[in-house]
Amino acid sequence: MSLNDSFNKYEMGETREVLQRQRLIANAIKSDVNWTHIANVGGGCPIVTVVYKPEGRQCDISFSCGLTYSQNMLVKHLFDMQPIARYMVIFLRGWIKDIQLHSEFRNHILILMVIFFLQHEHYLPGIDKLQANQSASIGGMCILRKTNQIGY
Repeated sequence: MSLNDSFNKYEMGETREVLQRQRLIANAIKSDVNWTHIANVGGGCPIVTVVYKPEGRQCDISFSCGLTYSQNMLVKHLFDMQPIARYMVIFLRGWIKDIQLHSEFRNHILILMVIFFLQHEHYLPGIDKLQANQSASIGGMCILRKTNQIGY
């Protein structure tokens, strides 16, 4: 979903426009019986944390740029390549909760740790392999490539 063509914009942090969108989304969710509003979280990438009641699924909704969507598609692709990654993240979430560190680790940190581990152990390809034959930019980001020339 794109609000005011915000999908292709990158806004770092809590601009007035981003906070206004965050309140709009939170209020819409609060008025729907299928959703429970948990919190509005500020910072570099403001989100609205909610639970979809019929499935008990917690969601973090970001609307400050389309990059979050692209990152989620990359994670989905990697997890499709190595399905055990999902179970590893679920296990880590439970363990982190059991040792009472769940407030210190957001889900995306656990996901990144699992992906790094699986890449390090060669169960998932590295980013360089995933980027082979891809365009040099994705959204508003520019991807730097190595050259074989000395001095570059």
